Amino acid sequence: MEKIRSIQKTGIILSLTALAFSACANTKTENSNPTQGTVCKVATNEKGQEISQFIPFSDYGARKVANQLCISSGTYYQLTSEAVEKVSESGLYRTSGELAPIFFPSILEHKDLIENAAAKNEIPANVLATLASIESAGLTDAQSPAGAKGLVQVMPSFHFDKFAPYLPDTASYQDFINATKGLPSSVSLNDYNNVFNNPEINLNAGAQFFKECISVAQDANPNLNPDSVVVYGIAAACYNGGAGTARAGYDNMPTESKLYVDHVARILLDVELALKLKEEGYNDSEILKSLKSESMDALAYAYSQEMEKAVDYTEIKSDNLIFSTVNPERLSDTIAYSDVKDNADSYSLGHVAKYTTPMAPGLRIWFASGGKDLFMKSAENLNWQIN
Repeated sequence: MEKIRSIQKTGIILSLTALAFSACANTKTENSNPTQGTVCKVATNEKGQEISQFIPFSDYGARKVANQLCISSGTYYQLTSEAVEKVSESGLYRTSGELAPIFFPSILEHKDLIENAAAKNEIPANVLATLASIESAGLTDAQSPAGAKGLVQVMPSFHFDKFAPYLPDTASYQDFINATKGLPSSVSLNDYNNVFNNPEINLNAGAQFFKECISVAQDANPNLNPDSVVVYGIAAACYNGGAGTARAGYDNMPTESKLYVDHVARILLDVELALKLKEEGYNDSEILKSLKSESMDALAYAYSQEMEKAVDYTEIKSDNLIFSTVNPERLSDTIAYSDVKDNADSYSLGHVAKYTTPMAPGLRIWFASGGKDLFMKSAENLNWQIN
């Protein structure tokens, strides 16, 4: 990651994540209330292409709020400095102790535990829910090949001390390793896993570590607003890959951590939109309906097809540049990229199975570009519909 520079009034493009932070896209919408005005500047990505100005929501209230926050279809693929500023200034994703209703049923099933763990550890509840969404999609017994466990995929190898108070005095990490290998142990493997996967214990362990990661991100980026949405993205890189990953800079992060940062940023856009709509008097079902975008679903599908072809993160980042310039309603008018248009058209015309769950754009991109299998392991998610 290049050293963070001050954002100039002229809109210098910053390279912080695969989402380029630059002056935000003009988000003026057709048929919008003229008294709302145009509050965001036109942005270009690092290749000099204009970021799409299209707001992908049909609901008037959602369009109005997206305009206020400088969120267009393009900012879901390249976050911009003005969107960062406005979302961070609004800050509901950070200050609300209540989860936004955009999260999966398998996440909202643990709503009280997530909110309590966040409050106990003084971190944002919606950021903790975002971590749980990406890490496990709400599966309490999720386990990674590396050995991370539970809702927020805590590694016993690094965080055994956070579980120790809930285990017998004879427990130790070596004893746990013995249990996993079928060797004699003072505590059974089942008893270890019952503690590691306990939702309340797991969330508290993850929240403790994430609080440490927020401090790492703030210390490593003194030029950033410490409450910026970007800080939480960098903290997520710390959570995913350790403090060294966050301190090393974006360009030196492993691909998994880069994707993690991108997904966290996208989902927090969803969260801020949802909480702003809640302030406007929308109920949960109305929020889900207003943020479900057919055009963004089509674009997410097309993006997933490009992701499958990418051989490394350089190609994925290139796709972010491409998709940031795409107007999902008028692909042929905005970009000459036949595969993207063909795949989006295939989706829109019903030539492939359409997404039926009511996901906002950020969560949809996560789902389409690698999260689907994890999401579908929870039966309650398969029946997720707008009431």
